[in-house]
Amino acid sequence: MITPNGSVKHLGVIFDQCINMYEHVTSVCRAAYYHLKNIHCLKVFLAQESLVTVVHAFVTFRIDYFNSLLYRIYDYNINRIQRIQNSAARIVTNTRKYDHIAPILQKLHWLPARQHIHFKILLITYKSINDMASEYLCELVSIGKSSRKLRSSSQMLLQVPVSRLKSYGNCAFSVAATTLWNRLPADNRNMSSLGNFKFVLKHTCSMSLSQINICFLLNHLEGFTDILSGVLLYYILFVQRL
Repeated sequence: MITPNGSVKHLGVIFDQCINMYEHVTSVCRAAYYHLKNIHCLKVFLAQESLVTVVHAFVTFRIDYFNSLLYRIYDYNINRIQRIQNSAARIVTNTRKYDHIAPILQKLHWLPARQHIHFKILLITYKSINDMASEYLCELVSIGKSSRKLRSSSQMLLQVPVSRLKSYGNCAFSVAATTLWNRLPADNRNMSSLGNFKFVLKHTCSMSLSQINICFLLNHLEGFTDILSGVLLYYILFVQRL
């Protein structure tokens, strides 16, 4: 008799029967904490540059591997991955446990876990639009076209397919990629080279959620006055820092 298994491993990724990636995240956390414990014992013998290299090789590589599959997973699992990154950053910088972690991640130029997932998906989307990715990925994204000449025609907006299932359908690459892409500032979407796009994309992903939403409003609000634009920009640059 053949008994079904609750999970299956393919290309190093564990898929469970509910596709909530819980078992995969658990496996990643177990391996990452094992290596962090060993690195913590050896850090007194390594320079900081060498320590960063070792952390990237044994820890960061694991939490970044196929991390685009973790889009829209439960916050509980994202927080588990974030705690690994926080621990790695504290080891590299020799920071105390209760020190605020955000400035440390910014100093190391590390994106938080959720933002790094968005970064990976958007990078694949850019390659798909510009025929730098595999053909099956290029077929999943298409630039939206309209019969009328609209202001948004030159903004490189993608056509978002209709998803019938909110929990699983919105996690599909065709939906996730187009949704995240259309929320980028217009200048980011019109970058001509991959290197420049990666540079501005990392800066955009490091912004807070409220700042991204305001930029999205500025890009899609037609006919707004200079006064409204100035007020919103002032809010982004100054009020968010208070």
